[in-house]
Amino acid sequence: MIRVLTATAAAICAAFIAYVTLAHSSERPFFVGPGEPYFVAVVERFCAYGLLGLLIAWAMPQWLLVSFAIVLAMALGLEIFQYLQPGRDPAVFDALQKALGGLMGFAAGRASIRYSTRFRKT
Repeated sequence: MIRVLTATAAAICAAFIAYVTLAHSSERPFFVGPGEPYFVAVVERFCAYGLLGLLIAWAMPQWLLVSFAIVLAMALGLEIFQYLQPGRDPAVFDALQKALGGLMGFAAGRASIRYSTRFRKT
């Protein structure tokens, strides 16, 4: 049941990230406001992909490489798809931020699974 809930949450998170990434800049939701500093956008990207990595790691604990590949493919693939959207500006640095956030979330998810099973055995 927990895996179904985390898989559903991961799918919702992925859909929201895809919408925000591919939407026109005027339709994109803002955390601070329309004139938010660049640092806020960096933190938003990092945290969004970190949450996605965490949820996917929890939803698919037995498929280590597949779940990690999903996180990286989403980060890099959506950045590439921004080339097709007018008004969007893809950048390599943005893709690296997203991939690093996904990696950190994925690592946190894997660590929490490992430590929770370790403590459950004792």
